[in-house]
Amino acid sequence: MAIPSDLDELLGRLAGMIADQVAEKLGRTGNSVWSSVHLPPDCPSRKRFNELARQIPDATKTGRVWFVSDTSWKLFRANARRAKPKQNQPVCDDMETIVQRSIAKSLRRIA
Repeated sequence: MAIPSDLDELLGRLAGMIADQVAEKLGRTGNSVWSSVHLPPDCPSRKRFNELARQIPDATKTGRVWFVSDTSWKLFRANARRAKPKQNQPVCDDMETIVQRSIAKSLRRIA
């Protein structure tokens, strides 16, 4: 099937525009330093970025703006995303133990 030359030209221009926009987006996310002004893609707000930046040892603050290197940010976020093990309470099979724990818990709320 032959594509008319006008349509071929239009598709070529459209592909070029899309390629330019993709290159621009990729250029924005390739920062070596993130700040509370230029947020990383996985951070929803300045407030959250500032909270996390305080916990990163090599983060710096200039005035009200925090700066964190991309490698430090990625390392911190990778460690923060690890699931923390839950403290499993022993499973009890007898009803008496369950009732005693429930009563003790209720009494702690009253006191």
